[in-house]
Amino acid sequence: GEKERILEKDEYFIGPNWACPASILEQFGEFDVTKGLNPSLKKVAVGEEHDLMERLKSHGLSAIYLPSAKIRHFVPKDKTTIRHIAARIRAWGFYCGEQEHLILKPGRQIFGVPFWLYKEIAINLFRFCYGLIKFRFDYKSYLECCQQIGYIESGRKNWIGKKFC
Repeated sequence: GEKERILEKDEYFIGPNWACPASILEQFGEFDVTKGLNPSLKKVAVGEEHDLMERLKSHGLSAIYLPSAKIRHFVPKDKTTIRHIAARIRAWGFYCGEQEHLILKPGRQIFGVPFWLYKEIAINLFRFCYGLIKFRFDYKSYLECCQQIGYIESGRKNWIGKKFC
């Protein structure tokens, strides 16, 4: 949008699209290097921006959207592929499952995973396959499925033995 405003409680900036004064980071802590694009992890991971924004919000700080702000951020070509984006989306699902940010809905479980999550994956797989039949790649369904698989990969350990009703 074109209007300057304070972000809502549940709104967050996307990774490279925000800035924070160094003095604030010195006061409240920097990025957690165990999350995110830490090459030593040897896997795609996310969550460092979200974690830092959560910590800043917990200290009463607000984020301001500035439509006139200009940010320059170089993105290498290999990070613009659907494969890379899908890996980041799947890692986001993994992060959410680890943090238990997944909105748990009541219902049955299969192997410790809520049944509704299998249903969501099945719907997205159907949409994706239908798109392929129509000779178009349904990116949205594919990426949603990747995120849901990430939820299952990490969140399953949090769900086992829990009642969802």
